[in-house]
Amino acid sequence: MASAPRLLEGIRVIDAASFIAGPVAATVMADFGADVIKVEPPTGDTYRIRNAGYPPSPYNFPWIVDNRSKRGVAIDLRTEDGQRVLHRLVRDVDVFVTNVPLDARPRLRVGYEDLAPLNPRLIYASVTAYGETGEEAGRPGFDSTALWARTGLMDLVRPSPDSAPSRSLPGMGDHPTGMSLFGAIMAALYARERTGRGTMVSTSLMANGLWWNAIQVQGILCGARTTVRPPREESVSAPLSLP
Repeated sequence: MASAPRLLEGIRVIDAASFIAGPVAATVMADFGADVIKVEPPTGDTYRIRNAGYPPSPYNFPWIVDNRSKRGVAIDLRTEDGQRVLHRLVRDVDVFVTNVPLDARPRLRVGYEDLAPLNPRLIYASVTAYGETGEEAGRPGFDSTALWARTGLMDLVRPSPDSAPSRSLPGMGDHPTGMSLFGAIMAALYARERTGRGTMVSTSLMANGLWWNAIQVQGILCGARTTVRPPREESVSAPLSLP
């Protein structure tokens, strides 16, 4: 008996992102059966070789977990020939994922305004550090800065007021941010089934950090004063005394 097709079988995706948050969204799509083509510069995604801080292993396990089940192609988007190759691919795909810095997208011709006219059914999925608009939109950032530190999580999860701010683990915020982008892509694909047209979706590391910290953020917006958790032995209930 033939197995049933996977949910995203027949969907084609270009993963033109680097490191973790963007590629993770495409990886999950591949898990559900999508055909994902990873576009890298001729030197390769820096994530292939930047493994400082990870336990030694004969395998590049960070790369495996975040980029499994994809095909790959090297394209130099700094050249007109490379841009033409990418644009030819975009005409025949369903989803384009990128985290190229906003100020570099016009130069590389990978912005929404560059690609959407080539394919009216295209879902353009963007992930940034601090959002698409505003004074800080062009700032670079990683999950340890934009998601963990900037949103107050680093300070608020300390076990006591006297403890040092807590550091995040590698990729700890990138992975759930990638899942947020995956959810946005799936919603856009559903909308396309109804309208026949593609669209742009986006998320940011900071937006996801604010969602993690949403109760405290909402409290501040409502006039409450948020403080660092007291020491475990002074917690008002057993659940709040957990590490």
